Amino acid sequence: MTRPMSTFPDRFRLDVLIHNVGERDRRPFAEIAAEDFARLVDVDLAAAHALVKLVVPGMIERGWGRLILVASIVADLAVPGAISYVAAKGGLTALARALAAELGAKGITANALSPGFFATETNAKLIASPMGQRQRERCPAKRWAEPGEIAGAAIFLASPAASYVNGHTLIVDGGVSATYLA
Repeated sequence: MTRPMSTFPDRFRLDVLIHNVGERDRRPFAEIAAEDFARLVDVDLAAAHALVKLVVPGMIERGWGRLILVASIVADLAVPGAISYVAAKGGLTALARALAAELGAKGITANALSPGFFATETNAKLIASPMGQRQRERCPAKRWAEPGEIAGAAIFLASPAASYVNGHTLIVDGGVSATYLA
């Protein structure tokens, strides 16, 4: 990973950070080399830490800030063939909790969003596949979410209304994680 500058430029005021990166490596565990695992964790998890390090000093100075890390429901509901992605997204939810514990007294909240099945460009092939159909049927809403449907949750976490929501993972999955459908 390219290392970022040590501080965020003074001319920018950043009160809300939404870190939304999700590179995937859809291969079985046995096919993932250590270097491939480390690279994906670097992109999906370590980059979040580096970005947070850039913006937190200004938030501390102002006594207010919102950190929102976009994870995935696979952080808690693992799937086969995505070990590095599952590990990285689980790491993001843990990072949000750790940041909440450390920065809460400074007026900064840190939370994670865990989206479920979203109809993004990245998922286009999956949506059209038999597995994509099974995922749609598994969801109580019986559909994949549109990308804009995560916006309300992000707006809430970024707002003063969420001032006492800290260290939480807000799941936006149409009810998938609330059910025992297979």
